[in-house]
Amino acid sequence: MFEERAAQAERPRADVPSDLLWLEASLHSIELAYWADTARCDPEALKAELEDHDDPIHAVFNTLKAAEREVRRAEATRVEALLAAYDLTLADVVARFGRTHGGRGGSAARSFLKQAAAEVGTTEGALGRQLDTAIEVRTTMPLTWRAFLEGRAPWRAVDLAVAQNLGVPRDRMPEYDAVAAELVERTHAARLKDRLRRARERLLIDTATERRKAADAGRRVDFEPLDDGQAVLTIRGPAPELVAIDAALTASAVAAKGEAGETRSIGRLRFDIVVDLVNEWLQAGMRLPEADAMVTCRRGVAVQLFLTVPVLSLLGKDTAPAVLEGYGPIDLEQARELAASAPSFTRVLTDPIRGIRLTMDRTTYRPPADLRRWIRLRDPECRDAGCPRCGRLTDLDHAEEWQHGGGTNAANLVGICRSMHLLKSMGLWSERLEPDGSVVWTSPWRRTITDPPLEPGEPAPRELWPTGVFADDDCPF
Repeated sequence: MFEERAAQAERPRADVPSDLLWLEASLHSIELAYWADTARCDPEALKAELEDHDDPIHAVFNTLKAAEREVRRAEATRVEALLAAYDLTLADVVARFGRTHGGRGGSAARSFLKQAAAEVGTTEGALGRQLDTAIEVRTTMPLTWRAFLEGRAPWRAVDLAVAQNLGVPRDRMPEYDAVAAELVERTHAARLKDRLRRARERLLIDTATERRKAADAGRRVDFEPLDDGQAVLTIRGPAPELVAIDAALTASAVAAKGEAGETRSIGRLRFDIVVDLVNEWLQAGMRLPEADAMVTCRRGVAVQLFLTVPVLSLLGKDTAPAVLEGYGPIDLEQARELAASAPSFTRVLTDPIRGIRLTMDRTTYRPPADLRRWIRLRDPECRDAGCPRCGRLTDLDHAEEWQHGGGTNAANLVGICRSMHLLKSMGLWSERLEPDGSVVWTSPWRRTITDPPLEPGEPAPRELWPTGVFADDDCPF
């Protein structure tokens, strides 16, 4: 079959527009490699690929996928060659000049990096970082390493997985490796860092309180000058305070944006509001520049964030972490303090048996507002797989359009960012909300992208389950 596809790829096809013929010609060699690789896949998948190939647009996308596979193969070959060259040259220098020159920090390694950097046209520092990452993943994360070598994950994803394993004890590294290997292969690049961080925090939850208290002592504000008269002010500190500040700035900017005559973007309004707030408490004569950029219609806003807490953890019967909206897992001591004393955080309880979200604290009952809160809780981030936007900044969209009979209910509402909402409203994309919470997007070219739901809360340990009440596969909720 591969020979047939190769012959077909060599022949001009009448169904391809003339302005695409140059693209097929330029990608011909990669396309042949793609079909050689596809010929080894599942027969049903191969059949679907062959049907797609008859459509010129699908053919171009398939060729793009083939190019990515070739890039990943080249990355794996390059990293393996780097490690092999390092091992051989280190052994050679030690054999000729003695063991005192060995080791990663020795003169043999420095000499190797100097030579190798010249060979590949990069800096010694950049190559050294890649070498250290490769050694780390090969030594301590074999599942992730195998996924990379087999072309199932790009190097950028592996590099991120290694960067996020900081602090994971060696005896728990196999657990992190198992999660990371799956994430680097299946998670959208825009969300990979967040998912890896969440996985790490869950693994280290038993030390979360001590680590958080130690990190709190390092809270700080840093200033970095940039080009063109710009600069960056970075605030590092406890997540609950900064999540609330970020939410308040956005809410205030959105409110100001709705005023007549306001043309500034949300980003500019957020900045100008910060300047306004600082100017308010500076002494007379010490006002900051750009005072004429005041947001005159600024007013106070109500900020409400979700704090999801497993019931048994709140009762002290389990150690599963709480989850702060816009951040991720936090330690239980901090969660209890927020749930008890911070009115801006709405506490959400989860079912102790299966970890599903069970109910919310409510002091009023208004169905529209309650429904909005529930969808925002279910979709804590934009359901466009490539968008990391927080759920509180998304629009509620009818998966099946309301004018076409779609209901205004949880089974048909999805939280998506304004950009994707506009694309869907234009008829370019469509969505389908699956029973398991996944959102399946269909592009203008009938190709699909699936966004799986964010992981549920941690279920209780089985030894704490009631006995003789529920079957293993029977959930009462």
